[in-house]
Amino acid sequence: MRIASPLQRPLWLLALAFLGVIAAQGTGQMIFARHGYLLFVLLGSCVVWSLYAVRGITIERQVLTPRVVVGDTIRERISIRNEWPIPRTMIEVIDDSSLPERMMGVVLDLGARQERQRVWRSRAVIRGVYTLGPTIIVGSDPFGLFRIERRFISSERVIVHPRPQSVRLSAIGRAMLTGQRSSGRRTSDDAPQVVSVREYRPGDSIQRVHWRSTAKRGQLMIKESVNEPGVTAWMLLDANVAVQEWRGLSFMPGSMPIPDSTEEYAVAAAASVAQQWLAQGHAVGLLAHGLLPLDIEPQRGIAQRLALFDGLAALRCGGNTPLTDLFSQRKFYAGNTLCVITSDTNAEWVGALTSLKLQEIDVFVMLIEPLQFGGRRDMQAVRNALAQANIDYNRASFVQ
Repeated sequence: MRIASPLQRPLWLLALAFLGVIAAQGTGQMIFARHGYLLFVLLGSCVVWSLYAVRGITIERQVLTPRVVVGDTIRERISIRNEWPIPRTMIEVIDDSSLPERMMGVVLDLGARQERQRVWRSRAVIRGVYTLGPTIIVGSDPFGLFRIERRFISSERVIVHPRPQSVRLSAIGRAMLTGQRSSGRRTSDDAPQVVSVREYRPGDSIQRVHWRSTAKRGQLMIKESVNEPGVTAWMLLDANVAVQEWRGLSFMPGSMPIPDSTEEYAVAAAASVAQQWLAQGHAVGLLAHGLLPLDIEPQRGIAQRLALFDGLAALRCGGNTPLTDLFSQRKFYAGNTLCVITSDTNAEWVGALTSLKLQEIDVFVMLIEPLQFGGRRDMQAVRNALAQANIDYNRASFVQ
């Protein structure tokens, strides 16, 4: 607990109380002493009242929508209970969550051993992983001299996913157009024909666990299969902080509630591509190196969509891992499709991408133009290099 109100008025009253006692001793008039003692009693009573106001109260929070999409409503239930057999009045409950543009609070009275509930609603405006809380209760005396705060730490969290849009993919790779290319290689996708097993890696689906080998070796083993008709696709998102541009928190018009930055636009583009590819039945993976590395194995289905969007929600650009190093983080196979999303204006990474194309890997690029976000770097050299290497690309744009 801590005192949240300014102490000017209590200090003035305390000073007046001392002056009253001193005046009574100097003049012999007991009325000054009575006034001084009355102020001392008043101050002490107000402190006790304020401390009493915040004790014996418990708060519980329950997230009703643990995962939402940007633009949706976050709903949570908060329960406030008075554990003491004495009623409480004018209890202020304040939410101190990290959610942007969220100001929640309520003033209520609690009867003896009474519990009251409220459902708080707020709009999710920016993707991310947020903790709901702490919750602050504030008690005050009837004169407002002291305001005592008490904090309740909460572990509840909500994940705000980027909102997928209808993205224009004029260049999406030839394999993605048909959806019927099969490489005949071993993958970790959902396919019935098992050819071998390997050790479990973070991001693998539990449905792919080979239980007999797991029991034999004493560790989780994953089935590797021959890919059925369809495509194994990787999204490579450039999260190098050195190539990002940020123009502020202005939001795009219409149905694009995206902060004005290359980072948020790239994440929205990745979410849009993942949404479309998964809907077409492709196995989609994600690779990015931001503040924390993100490496999600290609899989199909609803569980994979959840894993991809959770990863994109938590992704934050950071570090200085160049795009060329990202290409070497994984072994790609003939028949794979690679979608590279970047705002890097240095054309050196195009050479590394060209070598992947020579290995019969389908590659294409989504360019995030820094000039659109207040930057001074131009993508013309990258566009020329991609055209010369005969690599499909297009600027990330969305259908309004």
